[in-house]
Amino acid sequence: MWKYFVTPRHYLDHPTDDIFPNMLAESGIYKQPQYLADGVPTQGDCPILKTRLWNEKPTGKQDAVEYTERPACITPGKPWSIQIRYHLESIQKADMRTNLMLGTGGDKYLGPNDVFVTENVFTVSDNKGWTAHTVQFTAAQTQLFAKRPSPYVTSFMVPAGSEFNGGWQMVDSEKDLQIKYC
Repeated sequence: MWKYFVTPRHYLDHPTDDIFPNMLAESGIYKQPQYLADGVPTQGDCPILKTRLWNEKPTGKQDAVEYTERPACITPGKPWSIQIRYHLESIQKADMRTNLMLGTGGDKYLGPNDVFVTENVFTVSDNKGWTAHTVQFTAAQTQLFAKRPSPYVTSFMVPAGSEFNGGWQMVDSEKDLQIKYC
């Protein structure tokens, strides 16, 4: 049997592998043979292939949001910032929304009842390259966390001026589930 996994890498300054590798494919035989039934021992596992890293060149109009620097922790009641960079090509203007959230899913994050804590918004325009921006949260904003469990941050672009109305039409998004309290 063989398996291939893809693990996205985040944060250009200090690369971090995604904590949930995504399996692309798996293949095997229909029925497992009885290897030891005929007295022939198995030969052991095949060697693990060396990890390979690559960056693909974008094709078509690309939109992207990523964190370039991730703070080690957040302290409720103290100012906090996170640096993002974005790339927008598919539309002319978008609102960049960065939210502090509390997770509720089975793995503590990304559940249907996640709690919105606070948000910072700014408008971005289409650009040919990457644009960096530092999102600042005030002490009053971070105080809303009050050390409740499963904090995370999410940044996403939506068409400029759009409203929630039960959901967003997202252009692109990024989440950081590794935020800890100081």
